[in-house]
Amino acid sequence: MRKIGRYTAALLLVGVGVAVIAGKQTGTDYTALAARWWPVLLISLGIEYVLFQLIYGRTGKPTRLDIGGMLLACILSAVVFSTQNSVFSEKWFRLDGLFSLSSESGNRFDKPVMNVPLERNAEKVLIDNPSGSVTVKSGAVEQIQIDTTVWVDNVDAEDAAGIAGQSTVESLVSNGSLKIEARGKEYGSGVFARRKPRMNLTVTVPSGIKADIELSLVSGKAEASQLPIRGQFTASTINGEIDVSDLEANVKLNSTNGNINAQNIKGTAVLKTVNGSVSLLHNQGDARLTSTNGSISAVGISGSLQAETINGSLTVSDALRDVNAHTTNGSINAKSSSIQGNWDLKTMHGSIDVLLPAQADLDVKGKGGAGQISSDFPLQTDKRSLRGQIGSGTYRLDLDTNGRVSVRKAD
Repeated sequence: MRKIGRYTAALLLVGVGVAVIAGKQTGTDYTALAARWWPVLLISLGIEYVLFQLIYGRTGKPTRLDIGGMLLACILSAVVFSTQNSVFSEKWFRLDGLFSLSSESGNRFDKPVMNVPLERNAEKVLIDNPSGSVTVKSGAVEQIQIDTTVWVDNVDAEDAAGIAGQSTVESLVSNGSLKIEARGKEYGSGVFARRKPRMNLTVTVPSGIKADIELSLVSGKAEASQLPIRGQFTASTINGEIDVSDLEANVKLNSTNGNINAQNIKGTAVLKTVNGSVSLLHNQGDARLTSTNGSISAVGISGSLQAETINGSLTVSDALRDVNAHTTNGSINAKSSSIQGNWDLKTMHGSIDVLLPAQADLDVKGKGGAGQISSDFPLQTDKRSLRGQIGSGTYRLDLDTNGRVSVRKAD
């Protein structure tokens, strides 16, 4: 008996293994990108079936699907995927993925304002909301103030009121840290019908107390602005955006299936998303921006900049220090009124457009597609490369693409 599906199962395991190894080597989350290509498995299975019929159809030997082998390969791949992606692994082990969330429709309940004491020597505030959005702001309050809106759908008003009443926000102080956690009441019956209400939190922290702040969300948007922070602000979410502004702190933001927007940051900024864009506007410090499937925009970066994306364009404006900007499939547009560092711009499939100040001091080296190289500066160019020096050549400008290269002079 011939079993169809063994080669597809092997292809799945090989693909996941290659994605994990490549991710470890490059620091990029290829497992999340690979998951988006799951329809390839159906195509592979169909091709395998057709080939088996062409090769063995006339022999008379029966064929059947290797269900056991394919199921085992899927289980192993799911385990690897969930454990290699830090954000997804948290969701996996917390089992939040087994619940559907209420949408912001149906029955709405505004719970009484909750006040939580915050010691002046508190080191950290952790806000954990697995079922909704979190907005954090500062205000003229003596204690942390929490406003909670609960949404319950798919049930009548009486049942919804009971579910909202049993959905709570709890706080715990331990080792100088305050943890605030939203706990939605589970409702519904059956494995695939279980739901949790959506709980959106607005948290106001005392403007006179500085502490590190961490937001941990599973399905919701994280927002923060003008916060008194000791030194570190961290936010992570799945299926949601992150939007922060006016923070004097080192910032670390991580999202899956959502955009990240940050502006007016004074500190090191580390922004990473899968299936979303990244935008950083005005950062006084170093920045490291990563997207697996989306565009990146960096404007007004006073420190060094590292930007890397797969399947997305890169836009860099007024980055004063070292710039490393790489994309696999997308264009790069870079300009600055002053350059005081080395620039390395690389794309495999896309154009590179650079706008430089007339008084730049650069040693330029680049390569591009045949006949697609142009320069406003007196550089040596041929069909596929350009080379030369602008000013004293203090800093390095490296350009690498298979497409068009344009080096222009600012007016």
